[in-house]
Amino acid sequence: MKHNVPDVNEIAPDFTVSTESGNLFLLSKTLAAGNNILLVFYRGHW
Repeated sequence: MKHNVPDVNEIAPDFTVSTESGNLFLLSKTLAAGNNILLVFYRGHW
């Protein structure tokens, strides 16, 4: 089975999520502002 996993240093697909304060975070907007992003994914429960 092939998984859709990005390669190291590959740009992540654009996404929008709500922040804890209820604001929207847009990946594309943050990158366009010249900011660097580190995405970390955890498997399992908190």
